[in-house]
Amino acid sequence: MSAETTMRCEDVAPYLSAFADGELSEPLWSEVAEHVASCEACSATLARYAAIDTLLADLPRSAPSPEMLDEILLAVAAEDEQMERRRAVQPAWKLTSFKHKLTELDMPAGDRSSPRYIRPTQRSRWISVALPAIAALLLVSVTLVTFHWLPSKDIVFSPTNQSTPTPAPGAETLAHTQVLVDAIKAQLSFRPILPSYLPDGATLTHVNIGPPDSEIDEHVLDIVWSIGSPANTIHLHEAPARIGLPDYADFSTTSAAAWQIGNSPWRPIRRNDAPKNLAFGQIRAGMVVALDMSVPANGAQAAVGKTTLRLISLSMDAPYKAMPVAPGETTARILPLSIQDKVAHYTAVALNSDGSVAWREEVYRAPCASTADPCQVRTIYALGSNGPTIYTDIASGQRLLHLNDVDSTFSWLPLLPAEQSQDLNNTSLPQLFYLANTYLNTGILWYVGETNYAKGHRVYDLVWTNAPKRTHIYVDVVSHQVVAMVVDARASIQKGGPIAGTGPLSCLRYTMVEYLTSDTSTDALLAQTIPTDYTESTQSQDTQQFLSC
Repeated sequence: MSAETTMRCEDVAPYLSAFADGELSEPLWSEVAEHVASCEACSATLARYAAIDTLLADLPRSAPSPEMLDEILLAVAAEDEQMERRRAVQPAWKLTSFKHKLTELDMPAGDRSSPRYIRPTQRSRWISVALPAIAALLLVSVTLVTFHWLPSKDIVFSPTNQSTPTPAPGAETLAHTQVLVDAIKAQLSFRPILPSYLPDGATLTHVNIGPPDSEIDEHVLDIVWSIGSPANTIHLHEAPARIGLPDYADFSTTSAAAWQIGNSPWRPIRRNDAPKNLAFGQIRAGMVVALDMSVPANGAQAAVGKTTLRLISLSMDAPYKAMPVAPGETTARILPLSIQDKVAHYTAVALNSDGSVAWREEVYRAPCASTADPCQVRTIYALGSNGPTIYTDIASGQRLLHLNDVDSTFSWLPLLPAEQSQDLNNTSLPQLFYLANTYLNTGILWYVGETNYAKGHRVYDLVWTNAPKRTHIYVDVVSHQVVAMVVDARASIQKGGPIAGTGPLSCLRYTMVEYLTSDTSTDALLAQTIPTDYTESTQSQDTQQFLSC
């Protein structure tokens, strides 16, 4: 459209409702879309229409009584009659004042129509008259439904606590962004992906499609938000896969992954015109994505900037959900677990150079009183990914009971060397149990929803976003404490992924960690009890196996 025929706010205003409802045809649709993409006031009005449509769509489908409908229609008719009388006696100066009020509300007040445009819909008048009646009707409907399901006096129900959904931060700005992208997405050869999270206070700066005068299969999408004071910019760039990211460097499928939820990891990259700033990229089906921020990768704001980009990028791969707040807390969603007095139970695998499992172990470790008094530890060793158990070691005090499970013999041996003792406390894994809330707030853990763990135990499911394999962190729905870390055995190792869950041996990877309350069952596991069918080894020193990798 030429500059002479570009639509103005007063030209677009009568058609925004029809545009939102998809009732406009070409070329009018494209003309309105072009204006909305560059006009903040009209796009805000369009966002309000979308919010109203969402509200109406969420209304219950219960039908009111015929008498109630009659009363509503009579009220609307009476309101119409009063409005017509007001118009008949309304002086011209009041009409001018009314237009001025609309302008103050950022609502373009067009009073002209063009014969080449279709007649606009009557959304705003219908809403102003009927929405109060609908609100009253909704209140009556909800009241009827509520009382219909109240139990009778002979039935007693246990109270349940229902968590209140928390809106995602930046939801209003995201809705505004979505409206503008929807208006121009037909000009893209790929399906644009928007985040479901933005930090509070983020505002939309612009949405652009370019380059100009190019074919549709060459169009790229650029979205810029601003946040903070002084303002920092957050820039989302999406392009067809065949074009790639020519404005960015160091983008490779072999570079180290920064974080990941689905099949496509996010990797650090560099923006050519701002090489010192934070930037991350992702390869998706049919498209590439870059997300950068006007914050130096090294500096005082680097950690906050990296957390912001982590949360935004991951919300493009999985919906952002606010995990319920812990009972009695204001903001904390996961409470720290004291593990000092609990029995650690974990499994681990040792990997060969080709990634296959050389051996695996299952360990129960009681809390240690002191370094002078070694922990009670039961370790079960097995070969391969599903091979048989070869021996079991039970350490207590200053000696170790070695059970050879292959020939059913036992022997007493000195404790294993320190380098062979797989002490979980020498790893970062225990931090998951008492720092999980911090990890959740920074996107290292990502809340997925509720699920079952270990015999129907109801838990919140969180994904560890920088683990080499898909790893779940389970949080008890009652205590809001971490109960287990479990690696998904069906998931493939993320190539280039950071090393997480590594044991004292470089080849060791923990696959499950949980902390158990000490009781008679754990006491029995840790006791140096010789099975009744085992005989003492006749060799002067048993051929104890030292597994290595």
